[in-house]
Amino acid sequence: MNDLLNAHCVAVIGAYDPVESAAGPLLESSRQILATCDRPLIQTHSLLLAAYRRAVGEMRSRADRQVDHACQSLEQRPDDPSSIDGLADALRRWTFLCEPLLVLDAQEGLRDPQMNVAPDRIFGLLGHLSNPHHYLRAQQILDHALDAFRSIPDTAARLAEVGEVLRDIQRATSKGIEPDRDLTVPEGSSGFRHIKKAMLAAAALLAMLGLLGAYWTFDLGAASSVASTPDSPQPKTGPELFPPVGKGQRFPREYVRYCHFQEERLRVVKQQVRGPEDIRAYNALANDYNSRCSDFFYQDEDLRLVKEEVIAKRKLLEADAERILSTWPWHKSAGGAPAASSR
Repeated sequence: MNDLLNAHCVAVIGAYDPVESAAGPLLESSRQILATCDRPLIQTHSLLLAAYRRAVGEMRSRADRQVDHACQSLEQRPDDPSSIDGLADALRRWTFLCEPLLVLDAQEGLRDPQMNVAPDRIFGLLGHLSNPHHYLRAQQILDHALDAFRSIPDTAARLAEVGEVLRDIQRATSKGIEPDRDLTVPEGSSGFRHIKKAMLAAAALLAMLGLLGAYWTFDLGAASSVASTPDSPQPKTGPELFPPVGKGQRFPREYVRYCHFQEERLRVVKQQVRGPEDIRAYNALANDYNSRCSDFFYQDEDLRLVKEEVIAKRKLLEADAERILSTWPWHKSAGGAPAASSR
């Protein structure tokens, strides 16, 4: 019976020509069926969506590539209006194809790793645009991304956090304060101190999101590194996924991997912290890490394997930490780490 049902699902999806024209009806039916909370009906409908997922696999890959090309265009020409229009069109195409699947996955607590490619590319773009201080352009990108990824709860939450960061930066720059300037803050000017702290922390967090975006889009074990050489192959590991903010959650191995990899990166970063700007930026990263990784449940086997990976990939993680430091705007403007100061 299951084979017969699967065959009928494939036939139903195959009747749509072109196949992506099934996206609209599937999205509407998915919302209606999920609203019933009827488990047998939902499970049957999931077979239809599985057939659709297979049928549009190559189209989804092309949509991912279109998003990537649009992001590259924005990185090269951030002030070109046609670049933002190209990204908006690519995201609309991606959402049209993927949203029927995303609605079901969100309801069932599932996550297709292939659905991470476009969102994580956007995080990488946001991190890239934070460095030249194209914050208004980043806000436009964020608005398009919030609409495109509204059906991915974790991604939507991460984008909302980035939105808060951008608003802090824009409030600071509206007062004429630039993140890469070494301001002398009077002791009595608590408001300016707060703005500067938020601005520097925000820049560091955006840069961090950009760096991690580069790792979430592909297998970490295949990533190249400044620590790598042709004669020193890196050990193979699985993907590293950004966990949601919260406590007491049950983490799959991908989230456990992020928590322990990021702990190692922050350990290295902390060793090179110098001066108040570094302290504030480090604290922003540490606070973000603690909001996700301070309290969670895990499988003992996952923890054992991830700890082995941390040891095997220590050089790569140390190189990641160096790249984090290199993205801090005051490091770039100074041509390196700031001089040591008393803390």
